[in-house]
Amino acid sequence: MNYTVACVTEKGIIIGNDEKTLSFSEGELKYLDYDRFFKVGDKALIASGGFLEAANLASKAASFLEEEKIDDVKEMYQAAIAYLSGEYDRFMRKHCEIMPIDPTHYMTFILGGYSPRDSKYHLYLIWNRKKLPQLDGEEIGSVFTIPRLVSLELTVSKIIAEGKNMDEILAVLKDRLEKIGDKEDYTPRWNYAILDESGIRFLK
Repeated sequence: MNYTVACVTEKGIIIGNDEKTLSFSEGELKYLDYDRFFKVGDKALIASGGFLEAANLASKAASFLEEEKIDDVKEMYQAAIAYLSGEYDRFMRKHCEIMPIDPTHYMTFILGGYSPRDSKYHLYLIWNRKKLPQLDGEEIGSVFTIPRLVSLELTVSKIIAEGKNMDEILAVLKDRLEKIGDKEDYTPRWNYAILDESGIRFLK
């Protein structure tokens, strides 16, 4: 189990990410604490989820996008899908010589950023599939959770629609998310990224 929540408003983006990451090491699956936020300049970032290699691929994608000097998140999304598809294919060809494809290879990527073309913030979800195309993606509306936490999504969608500010939305997210470990054997370790007109900042 590995959690991510992302929401977008007129004022910016908030992503909550569980820093526990699933890894296959020495013949067994383990959870490692791993930084899974990667900045793309000052106006965008990528968050990874799932298998450890997702974080490595996200880091490479963030570097690639920054080197390409793309300043619009809409264009970043198209470039990120193409780049990640190639890197994912290379990883799977190499890795599956060691262990077969199974659910532990599940990966997700969330790209969030600003588009000067429409002066809005946008969020995109990219995930891997068992059939072609191996990576797919779509734009996120106001809020999305992995795995799906429908009650939380409805709550956050409502307060976004009410025009709550970023601090108020973050407070609701933190209150709800940090109770997850009280109900399950698995306890997430949350990190948060906030992207708004002041730039990108990270909170624990």
